[in-house]
Amino acid sequence: MNIYIICILFAVSFLALFAIGELLFHKLKIRSEYTRKFTHITGAFITLLFPIYLSSHWQVLVLSSLFALVLFVTDKFNLLQSVHSVKRITFGGFLFPVAIYMSYLAFEYTNDLTYFYLPVLILALCDPAAALVGQAYPWKPIKIGSETKTLAGFLAFFVLAFALSSLWCFFIQPSIGLSCECIEGCHGVKKSSFMVVFAISSLSSVVEFISKKGVDNVSIPSVILLILYMFDLLKI
Repeated sequence: MNIYIICILFAVSFLALFAIGELLFHKLKIRSEYTRKFTHITGAFITLLFPIYLSSHWQVLVLSSLFALVLFVTDKFNLLQSVHSVKRITFGGFLFPVAIYMSYLAFEYTNDLTYFYLPVLILALCDPAAALVGQAYPWKPIKIGSETKTLAGFLAFFVLAFALSSLWCFFIQPSIGLSCECIEGCHGVKKSSFMVVFAISSLSSVVEFISKKGVDNVSIPSVILLILYMFDLLKI
């Protein structure tokens, strides 16, 4: 299929996602906190198709820029309430496209799908999980600047991040031929993978916990990419 048609289809998909979010917010009266998370998760899952259908980071840059432009313009003119009408101050929506582009750029540079899928999946699922669990079960609230985080939310992020990282490193990654080479054989690969899984789940949980105003949309994938790169660099 022509790359221009593919990019147009992706753009239309994102616009349709925004439209569905608006329908949920205005017609079904679903709170913006939930419609925003719906857009966040679904938008991230749409981007999982990028490595399959797109061939250059320039194409991702264009799509990400258009995504960010729509968010900026709608925020400026008080539109897209399903995303912008949350009570707290957050820049997460504007930083989300940056995270997607950054992850795709890392994937293109390394030619390793782990650099794209793992940061995007953890950002898509673990961040909303921490917020939802923290709101539903505000166990052990801790003040971080002007924001309040909970230990329940922290644990929810860690458990889900650990599960996703384990699923990728122990099952998906080996099945697509991306297992790291190790002179110790299978036992060595599993040992190395466990270290990666624990480092990613624990450090990304800490970063999410201390990040404020939606900055975690960039800080989470940044720390995951850094961990992956360091493990590759050190051949651990």
